[in-house]
Formats: sequence, structure tokens, C-alpha cells
Amino acid sequence: MCFGHQLIVHTVLGRECVKRRSKPELGWPEIRILKKNKLFQGISSRFFSYSFHFDEVIKSFALEILANSNECKIQAYKLKNKDVWGIQFHPEINIETGAQILRETASSFRWNNIEEIIKKANDSNIGSQLLLNFLNEL
Repeated sequence: MCFGHQLIVHTVLGRECVKRRSKPELGWPEIRILKKNKLFQGISSRFFSYSFHFDEVIKSFALEILANSNECKIQAYKLKNKDVWGIQFHPEINIETGAQILRETASSFRWNNIEEIIKKANDSNIGSQLLLNFLNEL
């Protein structure tokens, strides 16, 4: 998740395809599935999942973009003609753990709106289904 999503694109397509954001995407954004794919089988076309990232994939010439959010245009992808997927969000992190991570890092970055973000937490708990879908593709 997240770093692997970025690392695959950086390695396969080049460093210019991943960039540092001016501000991180934090919290539990609504993720929208844009294209049907076996990876998202049995998962609602809109769901919420934890997100905490400064870097993101920005170019898509060799990617099928599968999902996005308001702040991140490529939340999930599949390499064209390859069984390789990447996801930016963190379905493995629940609300309690996500809140703890945000609180622990807030002072390092001098963020003062973390409790506001945590109050809006909404998690669709898709992690297990996503993992099963991925394993079924191997």
C-alpha cells in the first residue's frame, strides 16, 4: 500500500511519475471506483479508507486508473496489460490506529487540526475483501 504503490510507478515508469504534494492527504477520504476491476469486486463504488501520504502518483500513460479521491487522482491503478496493482490508501489501518498515527505525528509537522480530522473519521472496512480479491488474482 501507499509506498509500494508509488515505488512500482517510480521503478517501472520513472521518478517523474511520482511527486511530493504541497500538503499531505490525511484522514479518511471518500474513494471512488472509476473502473470495474476484479480488485474491487464486492466493494461499493464509493467507500472510505484511511489515507496518510505526502507523495503520489501523477502520471498515468501506462496505468489503468481504478480509483480516485477529491485530493488524489490516482488512489488505485493497474499496470496496463500486467497483473500489477497499486493502492494509495490504507485499508489495513482502522480508525483507532489511524487516529493514533495522526496524533503521534501531528507535533512533528506542527499540524493543529488533527482532532478535527479524527472527528470526521469514517472507515468502510474493505480491507479483508480487498485482500481476498487480490489473493484470488494470484
